[in-house]
Amino acid sequence: MRAGPAQPGDRHLARSRDPDTQIGRAGCTEAEEWFAVLDAKLARSEAVLNRPENRTLREQSNYLNNLFQQKAFSWTRVFEDLERVMPPRLHVVSIRPEVDANNQLEIKLTVAGESRDRALDLVRKMEDSQHFQQTHISEETTTNAGQTAGDDVKFNISALYASDAVFVRQGPH
Repeated sequence: MRAGPAQPGDRHLARSRDPDTQIGRAGCTEAEEWFAVLDAKLARSEAVLNRPENRTLREQSNYLNNLFQQKAFSWTRVFEDLERVMPPRLHVVSIRPEVDANNQLEIKLTVAGESRDRALDLVRKMEDSQHFQQTHISEETTTNAGQTAGDDVKFNISALYASDAVFVRQGPH
């Protein structure tokens, strides 16, 4: 995009006397056109990959992309983010990252503690955090006497996770 006032040959610019407004609108139009070109290239590439003769290549590509995404996953970052929201007398029993059908990183964790209120507090804090979204309890279990002291309840919690460094493209794949 060129800086400076509009020129007489600029037919794609909006009719405005303010040069900054004209250039801003022209930039948006150019960006929209560029995205349309990229989306068309993506559609053509995916059509080629979706052909039956390219099925193996598509599967290998998906496998490698998942490996790259797993390598970029930071356990340290997840535990730091969980530590910020974890209420007292509640602890993580297990944690598992998964890539969901929309190519988003989903964290599935099991927590245990002395009360249901602490787990509900964790869910609220996770939802208020910038790193966890769509947090929900998928299962709740009350443990029997004789198990670990203080672990009266267990919860399976799922949440989409977005660290500062993670970018996941939305849309069709």
